[in-house]
Amino acid sequence: MTEPAKPQPRDMMLIPGVLPAGVFPPDEARVFNENRVWSGQWKAKLPGERGTVEIAAQAAMPAIQASFRTAASQARGREVILFAGHGADASISSLNQAAFDLGPEPGLLNVHTNVITDEITRLEEVATRSGNAFTPKTIVLKDGTKQTLSQASIDARVPRFLALEQIGKTLRDAGVAQLRLLTCDVGLEPAFADRVARITGMRLVCYLQLVQTSQVDFTGPPPANKPLFSKVEIFVGPDGSAPPPVRDPSSFTPPETVADFHGQAVFTEIPTQKSISRSPPARPTP
Repeated sequence: MTEPAKPQPRDMMLIPGVLPAGVFPPDEARVFNENRVWSGQWKAKLPGERGTVEIAAQAAMPAIQASFRTAASQARGREVILFAGHGADASISSLNQAAFDLGPEPGLLNVHTNVITDEITRLEEVATRSGNAFTPKTIVLKDGTKQTLSQASIDARVPRFLALEQIGKTLRDAGVAQLRLLTCDVGLEPAFADRVARITGMRLVCYLQLVQTSQVDFTGPPPANKPLFSKVEIFVGPDGSAPPPVRDPSSFTPPETVADFHGQAVFTEIPTQKSISRSPPARPTP
């Protein structure tokens, strides 16, 4: 009896689900919708090697972890890319600390329920661990004063810390090669990236500047200037920066030429500029 063929490994991208009407501010909804459009272009370029998994808006942590499991099982040794929420470093975040979303939620990072922050990744620095239980420990601050957080403060961090740990285990168990945070500015806090890599046990890629999308509309030659198509491009750069220039297709007339233009890498490839990678420390031998 012939064994069924194993699924082909694919790079898997976690993307925002369809947003509920009237919940997200218009500008934020536009960004998330452009993320979805762009991820479709990315997948369509190499459909046999790329796939997407949706994370519903305002999803609870178990649903987010289930999306990671699905992505990991399909990646089978390739990359898993998180493109479903915001990111920030201390210089632009309202939290005054590095952070990234595990799923799409409306508003600023500091009101999000599934955001991974600096304080989440520092849990083991301020608490003593016994299994999955954590109790406060006294720490010495830079100015020499001592501090002991309340048990309630520690307890508030534990679920997200454990979820991040479990996500990392899910990715490792499936043989995923690396985790990419396709979110803004997280790489500007290298120590934060180091801790995320350690907690997940995954090679991590993240970005030093804003990850931005922009819709580009193309028209045919004059005088009609009829609309031809629209694309969403993705780029990395400071806030307010212009997207990189793209080839002018105003002379395109044959459909196959337009189809060729649709496949250009500028519109379908993940940015590599302004990124950093971090490797986790070696795991102890069992």
